[in-house]
Amino acid sequence: SHMGIRSPELEATNSQPNGRLGATYERVATGFRVLAIEPNSPADQGPMRLKAGDIIKAIDGTPIGVQDTVAARMVGRIGQGTLLNVLRSVEAGGEPREVQLLLTPISYGAYDYLRYENWRLANAARVSELSNGRLGYIHIESMNSSSLAEYERDLYAACEGKEGLVIDVRDNG
Repeated sequence: SHMGIRSPELEATNSQPNGRLGATYERVATGFRVLAIEPNSPADQGPMRLKAGDIIKAIDGTPIGVQDTVAARMVGRIGQGTLLNVLRSVEAGGEPREVQLLLTPISYGAYDYLRYENWRLANAARVSELSNGRLGYIHIESMNSSSLAEYERDLYAACEGKEGLVIDVRDNG
């Protein structure tokens, strides 16, 4: 084949973004074991949540194949209800049972923002805990004008009734 020329069908499937559930997994013989779940992600919302230790056996009725990855199976699924067949241990020593969960994957951008918000809130909670509520916390993501307006608003909120403020500028361009 000529350099730079690809089949249009292949291109279309590759360029579709894959949805994120907000969990981390490891490959096991029968599918993917859930290791951890991001708070407030699709995996952590609604009546049907994924739990650490769950094993995802099938996605939308199709069993997890040997070559499958969760990412590959989530291509084109952003915002679409996705059925997961999950093997769940109900109690210690009990027989695991299969449950069906309906989750709606989000985009990478939404997932990335969610992770950032969780990180920021965890930092704020830690500062408050270590200072017995005497210090506020804000993180300044960047220095463009929209961020500065946000910064000013957050600054006043974070200072409210505090003796001092921790200003975090990590990862600020």
